[in-house]
Amino acid sequence: DLIGLGRRMHAESVYADIPFDDAKARAMCERYLAGGPAFLSLIARTSGGPPEGGDTKPYGSGGPSLPDGKAAGMLAAHVVGYVFSDEPLAADELWYVAPEYRGSAIGSRLLRAYIDWAGDRGVREVMVSTTAGIDADAPTRLLERHGFRQVGGIFKRHF
Repeated sequence: DLIGLGRRMHAESVYADIPFDDAKARAMCERYLAGGPAFLSLIARTSGGPPEGGDTKPYGSGGPSLPDGKAAGMLAAHVVGYVFSDEPLAADELWYVAPEYRGSAIGSRLLRAYIDWAGDRGVREVMVSTTAGIDADAPTRLLERHGFRQVGGIFKRHF
């Protein structure tokens, strides 16, 4: 289920031309799901029904058991130190909402749960990257509504 959602994210991202490795994706899922208090894994599931209906509460590692239903979105994050300091910060590894659920509350609920989780860990700041090249405007607006501001940018050069 999560690997399938990861495949969907990969297919619509700027990384679609790079092979998707199921084993690596599975290992990442296992690491985040079992990683302890410095790792967060959230999965938003529906209880069936259309995107605007059903249970879209994020369920995370160490939280309640996952209900049956379709995985509609996910967020993985961890606490790390700055390169120049041991001060903690929260950084996301991925944040994705399936296309048919965009515009619902799922992305916002995942983000709010991430912010709350990070605050409980005493981090100095929370970082979110939008590097997949999937509709950058919508997540930017959502992040700004949650108090984030854009700092810098990502520049890439392919070989």
